[in-house]
Amino acid sequence: MINLKPPFYKIEESYKVVFNNPDGQRVLKHLMHTAYMTQTSYAPGDPNETAHREGMRRLVLAIIKQLRMNTGDLKSKLEEIQDENDAFIRS
Repeated sequence: MINLKPPFYKIEESYKVVFNNPDGQRVLKHLMHTAYMTQTSYAPGDPNETAHREGMRRLVLAIIKQLRMNTGDLKSKLEEIQDENDAFIRS
């Protein structure tokens, strides 16, 4: 009999390989920005859009959980994104 279950015990290692390098960190910051991690996901008057945004946000939270990112690192990453957004707006 063939075992069709994926090797989930290795998935955490795979996430770390993908995201624990400069390119992976750049992608993670981009995902955090585009998935409403630094702004509200609420779309006034549009519950479907709010649900869509929350789904995007939930996926990034799942990645962060797999990476076992501590609260300090997460806060730092969010502050970096906010600082970059602020610098972009000022320019």
